[in-house]
Amino acid sequence: MEIKYLKKLKNNKTINGRTIDGVSESEIKNVENRFGIKFPLAFKEYLYFAGDSSGGLRLADGNGSLAVLIKDDVRKKLEKSMQEFQIPLKRPFWVFSEKDGFQQFFFIYLDENSENPPVWFTTYGEEEDEPNVIIQLSDTFSQFIDDLIARSILFVQRGY
Repeated sequence: MEIKYLKKLKNNKTINGRTIDGVSESEIKNVENRFGIKFPLAFKEYLYFAGDSSGGLRLADGNGSLAVLIKDDVRKKLEKSMQEFQIPLKRPFWVFSEKDGFQQFFFIYLDENSENPPVWFTTYGEEEDEPNVIIQLSDTFSQFIDDLIARSILFVQRGY
């Protein structure tokens, strides 16, 4: 795969002694076909490098592997969590890392019409009974990953 956006990820395959591990282009295409979707190019590059394991990248502590996130029972957990926590997602999206059984997760919208879309995060509302809120974390996926690499390396250096 020719890399257009995630060159920094290509050059940082090991962080904190943990190696990122990707999936093949054919695996990515199979997922797109199965779900009737098309991933943005920058996200495909991420999957190619880190779709099986994000290694030492400081993402959510739960599931982030493409093979896990496409399982039917995992998708059902996502749907259940969205209802339980009143997560207001009405547009097509894809979760790429989750925490606490999808109570919080990183995602991209699939209808941005961009090769390099923004990254979003859903987290708890301010009050216990409030629905989860959606926060835009970056203007582009590549910016999010580049910043994540820098923070992950800094975390290793500082230990926090």
